[in-house]
Amino acid sequence: MNNSMFSFFSFLRVGTFLILVLVMGGCGTSLKNLERKKAQLENTKNSINRIENQISKQNERKERNRPKKPTPVKGTREDQINKYVNRHAKLAVSEMNKYGIPASIKLAQGILETKYGTSDLALKGKNHFGIKCHRGWNGPSMRVTDDAPNECFRKYRSVTESYRDHSIFLTSRARYGDLFDLSIKDYKGWAHGLKKAGYATNPKYAQGLISLIDEFELYRYDRGARTSKVPRKPKSNPSEVIHSVSIGDTLYSIAERYNVKVSDIKKANNIDGNLIKTGQRLVIRLR
Repeated sequence: MNNSMFSFFSFLRVGTFLILVLVMGGCGTSLKNLERKKAQLENTKNSINRIENQISKQNERKERNRPKKPTPVKGTREDQINKYVNRHAKLAVSEMNKYGIPASIKLAQGILETKYGTSDLALKGKNHFGIKCHRGWNGPSMRVTDDAPNECFRKYRSVTESYRDHSIFLTSRARYGDLFDLSIKDYKGWAHGLKKAGYATNPKYAQGLISLIDEFELYRYDRGARTSKVPRKPKSNPSEVIHSVSIGDTLYSIAERYNVKVSDIKKANNIDGNLIKTGQRLVIRLR
């Protein structure tokens, strides 16, 4: 092989080697780029997953905090009223025995005021007697359109609390004093007396109560009433406020705050001992 041919093949080998080096280098670069892009895609995917999880958690929180729509009450009017009576009769009798308000009247008012427990005021505010805020109320409240738009009504933590506040409401206001001169079994007299004292604006309020008591024989719950104390007739229109017991309150500290006697607070609220609890609402008669 002459020198020129040797030089040609040497040049060819060197050229081929350089081409291979360039190709291999290019492939390496391409692989690195692909790996880099893959890593970027993985990061993007992880970011999307995190965002989706955050959105999902936010939606779950919104769903939990969203006010629940009242569950539609099924059954006939008669079924619903009987259910209300069966559920609350024991509580009405208990309040009757302590405060002297006929259980039949309490149940009839609860049925009439709340449409047998299905109204927004009853479902959302646990208010079963349509009692408005009135001056001196410092407890929770809610706005409902009644005689006027957006009126302030008392809101309770339980139906039991509503029944108790109704008892205190009637026994602590002078305008209802004549009711307690009536027999506890005179539900008709109580119905007309409530209307006369201005409990409701509906001109047929008394007839509505009497009709419910007669139709569902609610008067049977008035039999055998055993009031341990005959509720005193409220004196002539005393000034009063409702105090909601807070953590740390005692009968003595509350009496000091309002400049009244502990015995007066106990008497106004039918308290036998000295025990009060947070959230309890006390009638305070100011001097």
